[in-house]
Amino acid sequence: TDGPDGWSVLEVMCHLYDCEEIYYTRARLLISENKPEFPGYDNHELARLHDYLNQDIEDMFERYAHLRREFIAMLIPLREDEWQRRGLHPESGVVTLLEHVTNVSLHDLNHIEQIIRALELDSLRL
Repeated sequence: TDGPDGWSVLEVMCHLYDCEEIYYTRARLLISENKPEFPGYDNHELARLHDYLNQDIEDMFERYAHLRREFIAMLIPLREDEWQRRGLHPESGVVTLLEHVTNVSLHDLNHIEQIIRALELDSLRL
């Protein structure tokens, strides 16, 4: 786990997949609608509803990777002006598609670092 009360690598992977679905949907809304409002979500409620502790990590990674490829494929053909489309984030306020995608990348990096810390802690216990 990431610290004594943190998430395991499996839980982080499940969280990344759930967030990928949310972020992909938000990006689709930004592309297709005029100034959409994004619904919020609760990380702990998602973990409970999706039973993170009883998922298969390889399956979650494959699902995440598949959806990420779809996400990227959706973004590739966009014109420069489409990256400036705006939506309303429940916590950050007005965001552009470019800001949204940048935040997706930063979210990934944060959790990759969390996974590394969790793996390091596990190896120290061996």
